[in-house]
This record gives sequence, C-alpha cells and structure tokens, in this order.
Amino acid sequence: MKKTIFAILMAMSLSAWAQSDEDKYEALIASLSSQPEVTASAPIAEPTPAFPNVSTQQANLLVLAHQIAEKDGHKEPKLLQGLLMQETRAGADPNYKRPTNGCYGVLQLKIAATQDVLKAYPELLSKYNLNARDQNAIKKKLIHNDEFNLTVGSRYLLILKTYGYSTMKQLALAWNQGAGGAKRFNADTFPYVKGVVKHVKTLYAAK
Repeated sequence: MKKTIFAILMAMSLSAWAQSDEDKYEALIASLSSQPEVTASAPIAEPTPAFPNVSTQQANLLVLAHQIAEKDGHKEPKLLQGLLMQETRAGADPNYKRPTNGCYGVLQLKIAATQDVLKAYPELLSKYNLNARDQNAIKKKLIHNDEFNLTVGSRYLLILKTYGYSTMKQLALAWNQGAGGAKRFNADTFPYVKGVVKHVKTLYAAK
C-alpha cells in the first residue's frame, strides 16, 4: 500500500527538527512538490445542499467546498465550509471580488499562501493553465475561479497540518494567523475561530 502524504511529511518533519521554522516550511513545501497529486481513495458522496438560510448559489459553493476537501483527504471537510462562510459568507459578500487588503476570492487567500501551495502542488499550474511567476494571472484566477480558490485553500490546510495543527479549531487559527503566528494564541478563545465553528454548527444544525 502506498505511503500517504502525511507519513512522508512526518518523516520530513523529524529529519528537519533542528532547522528554523522558516527553513522547515521551505523543506516541507519542497517535499510536498515531489509527491503525486492528492486523489480520493473512494467515491465521494455528495453532501445535501439543503443548508439553512443560504441561497442556492451559496449552497452550491458549500457543496463544492465539501467535495474538494473530502477529495483531498480532510477528516473534517466541514472546516473548509466554515472558513468559506467566515471569509465571504460563501460568496454572498458583494465586495469580495474587489480586493483591497491583499486577499482574493471566496476564501480570501493571500498570494504568498497561494504561491506556497503552487510550489507544493505544481500540478495545479498545468491544471489551471497558470505560470508561477505571473502573480496577476494567479490573482485573477483566485477571484474568478471558485474551484481553483477552494482547491488552493484545501491544499493550504494540508500544509498547515504538517505543523501539528490537527483539530478544526487549531487549523482555523493557523489559517487566520499563519503557521507560526498561531502559536501565540489560544484556539479555544480566539474570535475568528469561534466564528468559523459557529458557522459549521449553524450549517449542520438540522442535519
């Protein structure tokens, strides 16, 4: 049976423990880039789009987020949905396509995080017809291609997991504060994390 990407990352982490956090990050990105694309191990069951108090467009986007996260092997694919609601109310925020703070698209992704993902998973460049050096094209793709945006977000969560963040709260905190910055805060009390968890609970309250 093939080694999972997580087993490979664990081995990489152990061999680079003495490096600085920045060096570890670069080493993990390089390790990820040498691995095959993440694929689903079993057929994905499509979640019901009947979420409370959301439009059909929002529901479809939430379903897509769940499918992508599940395909990438996340044990809690609902997290990506919670982040989606927290960042742009699943695309319902009318201003998210006019970025003013360096964040782009339905998950409000930063270009630096996106480039890290593209380094770790270079197959996404060919899949979405992108050049890693063309930041403007990447930004446009993040804004106008929701599937690309959600895929990058899902893969970024995989990278964050290599730092030991494993629970929904820990990953939501690392998403908001970065892999290093998250160490300074309590995931149980951080306002952003509370918002993400609340969205997940609301979406699945009647399920």
